[in-house]
Amino acid sequence: MELALTFLSFEVSGLPFLSASEPGIMVLGRDEGAVRVGTMQRRLFDHIDLRVRSLAESGPFYAAFLPAIGFPDFCETSIGVAYDARRAHPKPEFIGLIEDPEHRPNATRLAFWAESVEEVDRIARVVVAAGGRNIEGPMACPEYSTTYYGLFFEDPCGNRLEVCCRTAKL
Repeated sequence: MELALTFLSFEVSGLPFLSASEPGIMVLGRDEGAVRVGTMQRRLFDHIDLRVRSLAESGPFYAAFLPAIGFPDFCETSIGVAYDARRAHPKPEFIGLIEDPEHRPNATRLAFWAESVEEVDRIARVVVAAGGRNIEGPMACPEYSTTYYGLFFEDPCGNRLEVCCRTAKL
């Protein structure tokens, strides 16, 4: 069976890539010399292990926030707690919270996608009610792009988070 593919050529960090039109295929190389490097599922991550100083302090915040952004299924693990996405997949994406009393937040920010301005606004209400800190927005962010609308905040342990819609009609 012969499969015809259409390729889109681009560069990442100076390395040439070709992306096949067949979903989930990434091809590395230059035009005719392209090499298929494997298939990829339509998942961009498997899980995030997020350190918090105290599960007692941050737990109520994440119990409200994570279900609001699509991680509704709670479970305890041997090293903390986790919130799974609800998907038709045997191992859905999840966010784990691991207690580390020595954890010190840094400048890293995790940004979560929202489909609309209204969704960002809805999640902002959840964040405020759940005890989010250092809240900025929700607001248009024209310095990022003309369609960027975001909410910036910290969890009770100081981890920096964001919810954004990058396709807002502002």
